[in-house]
Amino acid sequence: MVQTHVMPVRNEDVTQLSFDDSSVDIVLSFDVLEHVPDYRTALREFHRVLDSGGQLVLSVPFSHQHETLVRATVDKNGNIKHLVEPCYHGDPLSHEGVLSFYDFGMELLDEMREAGFEECFLLCYYSKKWAYLNRNVVFIARKLKASGKRGRLAKFAWHSAWDQARLISEKLAEILRFTISSLERNAIRLSERLSPGRAQKSQSSGGDMAMNREVLELPAIFHYWSNKYLAAEMSRFGFGNAEELFFQKTQGFLKESKNQRVKILSIGSGDCGFEIRTAEKLLQWQLTNFIFECLDANKIYLEKGRRTVEAAGLSKYFRFTQCDLNHWRSYRKYEIVFSNQSLHGVRELEGLFDSVKRALRPDGLFIIADMIGRNAGACRPETLDALEPFWGELPQSYRYNRVLNRQEEEFITPRTLCGGIEASRSGDILPLLLERFNFEFFFPYGNLVFVFIDRSFGHNFDASADWDKDFVDRVHACDEAGMINGEIKPVSILAVLTNSEVETVLRHPALTPEQCVREVSELGSPAGKLERVFTGKD
Repeated sequence: MVQTHVMPVRNEDVTQLSFDDSSVDIVLSFDVLEHVPDYRTALREFHRVLDSGGQLVLSVPFSHQHETLVRATVDKNGNIKHLVEPCYHGDPLSHEGVLSFYDFGMELLDEMREAGFEECFLLCYYSKKWAYLNRNVVFIARKLKASGKRGRLAKFAWHSAWDQARLISEKLAEILRFTISSLERNAIRLSERLSPGRAQKSQSSGGDMAMNREVLELPAIFHYWSNKYLAAEMSRFGFGNAEELFFQKTQGFLKESKNQRVKILSIGSGDCGFEIRTAEKLLQWQLTNFIFECLDANKIYLEKGRRTVEAAGLSKYFRFTQCDLNHWRSYRKYEIVFSNQSLHGVRELEGLFDSVKRALRPDGLFIIADMIGRNAGACRPETLDALEPFWGELPQSYRYNRVLNRQEEEFITPRTLCGGIEASRSGDILPLLLERFNFEFFFPYGNLVFVFIDRSFGHNFDASADWDKDFVDRVHACDEAGMINGEIKPVSILAVLTNSEVETVLRHPALTPEQCVREVSELGSPAGKLERVFTGKD
């Protein structure tokens, strides 16, 4: 291990790796092999350490010729012989640079096959968006399962070049997330060394940890509001909460499709608890003609869901797919698609919605519970205007932000750019859905009230105190009046969508999907360029 300024880095010789046979799932090698005189041995090492089905992704200087240009060789005594003009690449450890021995050609694919790989090809990619404009290539190889026969190659082949690019980008994203996480951990260690008192306090009695766990839970005042108003309004349509809506629609679809196996895709399933509960309810109704595909980027959550499914004896009703939602593309058709509080965390909403539209059968249902406003938690100017008099009523103790651990004399809406902030594109969800789908059911709700009943300030309220309940009642009444007359827009929805032409069932005649779309402001269009900050002209 070599200690760098950020983290320890493992130092290896690619011609004699110290990893065990079949011990890794993927090998990434970017602009390395041209500096390795015996690169054929390195290819054999890559094949040795890869597990069955493992992938090799590598980039090298590529001449677009068949034969590899040998620029230099090394004799048995270690002396370098230059065959053409020497070429040195940048080296952060040396001003002299590092010598390149090869400009590779197409024959590298044959050499990969000779090293043991059976599925090898060259992937060319192009993107104006990411400025990959000319001669961008990467070599791909896969180590097939030892028991696989040539007649079964299709089982291991990727579906298309686009899918290959997606897989590569996901692996690169994992590396980036790991690097960022490591940087954050090092920053925390540094802050603890600089402020040892803070570290000791956080480790002393566990009181702060208990408070943090409390903040993660929805406050009691939230449940007071949701039970009194939200559940009562939902009951007019035959359900009491979002989970019941998902079950109700799925149950009805399965009853009408008794002779058909209904495939249900759940986008952003996490640990699959919601899906497991839905499956158990369906089985209680003797409905067995379904299978869930749980889709999530988090491998740990999915594995937890898999174990829970196995323990419950539900394995025949579930399958699991790990994938970044920003790059998901489907090659299956689904009768039902679930999205329960997952869309607001997706950056590439357009691509995701296009994929859902293609994957959803004409009579299929796209069922959603999510946020459609308060991008990155920020409030729009009209919301702040309506919020101000209520904020002025709050006692000092009610203005303590439990999430940020600070006192706020005035309500400070989050000021942040979109990149990397959860819900940064929530305002784009509704207009993008309108462009692609038809609404069978549309139930929008809430705006001002969430400021007071959510985790930041909601724990300051007493759900049994008359003043606290009266305050929330008045905020809710202001919310409802403002949304119906169009002065403010709802920030959450329950919705059922389809590809077919249908008549929309509305919660209120004035609250149509079109009327709930946020207006275009000088900061951008909600359906195009996102409003990056909802704080006036900032």
